[in-house]
Order: sequence, then C-alpha cells, then structure tokens
Amino acid sequence: MEIQNNNCRTTFGNVYVTSKEAEKLLNKADRMMKAIPNVTYLNVNIPEGHSKPLWSVYSKLIKERQLKNPNNIIIDIANKAKQLLSVRILDAKGYTHNSYMVSAMPKIGSLNELAPTNDSYRTYYQSLDSKKYGTSEFLDVLDRAEYEADSLLEAIPERKISRKELPKQKKAPNETKILKRQEKEKRKIVPHTQKPFEKLRKLLAPQEKPAKPAPKTKDKLPRKAKKEMKKLFEN
Repeated sequence: MEIQNNNCRTTFGNVYVTSKEAEKLLNKADRMMKAIPNVTYLNVNIPEGHSKPLWSVYSKLIKERQLKNPNNIIIDIANKAKQLLSVRILDAKGYTHNSYMVSAMPKIGSLNELAPTNDSYRTYYQSLDSKKYGTSEFLDVLDRAEYEADSLLEAIPERKISRKELPKQKKAPNETKILKRQEKEKRKIVPHTQKPFEKLRKLLAPQEKPAKPAPKTKDKLPRKAKKEMKKLFEN
C-alpha cells in the first residue's frame, strides 16, 4: 500500500475523475458506443432501461450505490496516446489498496474476434453469426473496483465511541520511593566487601624498585704527603 496526495483531499465523492483528459476520453468512448448501432455487448452490466453501457449512465448509478461508503474509486489518465485509464481503490484515509490500468474505448467486432477459441466446431458456427458484438474492459474493471470498495467497508467494523470516563488508576503507595532506594543501593559501595581485597590490591600493585646506593668516596692523600708521612714513621 502507498499513500497518495490527491490534491490534499481524503473524500472524493466515492467515484471521482481527477483530470480533464480522463473525462474527455470517457466522453469519447460514450460517443463511439452511440455511433455504432445494433451491437450486442458481452459480459457487461447494462442498467435497466438502457441498451448500451454508457459511462454517463453508469457513473450516476455507481455514485448512488457508493454514497455511504467512505472508500473511494479514483479514475485518472494513465497513457493519453494509448487511451489508457488508471482505476485506483483508496480507503477513507487516502491509502491505495489496489490499482488497474485499462483501455477506455470499447472493443467492437465479430464473436470470433472478441471471444476466440481453439475449438474448430465452435469457431465455425461463430463465423456464421453476422451480428456485431462489443465488450467494455473499463466497465468490467469498474465493477471489480466497486466490489473491492464494498469489501473494504465490510472488513473495517464500525467503532463505537464510549463517553464513559475511565477510573483514575492510583499508583501503589511509596512506589517511587522504593524505586529510588533500589537505584541508590545499586550505586552504593559497601565498605566491608572491599576490605578483604585491599591487601591483595597492594600485592598486585607494581612495586617501586629501591634506589641504588651512591658510591662511597674516600679522601685520599696526595702522593708526596704519603711519602713524607712514611719517612716520619721510619725515623
């Protein structure tokens, strides 16, 4: 899922066309359906009282069905050159739950062109049918998007808001004091547990080596004085 800005709006009117290019493309598809007469449309839900699956009719009906649904179906242009539209399913908060890229224009042709089959017997009898058939992939995707928007609404239950005031929760007596005391005890240094290790700490501490004694200096007499002293003692 991803969140989209969508012009800073979270409510789009359930079915919302976001660009003028997409509106022009849808009106062009309606004009094409009106211009081709006697077409039998396959696998398309056509409203009662109508013979063609026109967007101008179908959009009013889907808006009425999704009037109370907070989820949204967003239609935008995907590729203008290829006449492709993007259909996105968003919840009430603006989150995209699913997206489709589909052609806006209906397909008109023979039954073999619109519903090809490998069965030769069926292909032969379909070729004998000269009627014109049509399909609208865009309206099929829109039916799927409406189903997903309804399933989102069923998946989220309605929240009932209670106006009763909740009772105030009282803290346990002296709870803060007990916590502070526990923290202090963790940080506290107990002296009697440290004393047995003081002697060991001194033994393990690196001891300083004793200083070397200074060399002894003897007062020596000069050589001449020694000779004179020796002569005096001999005489």
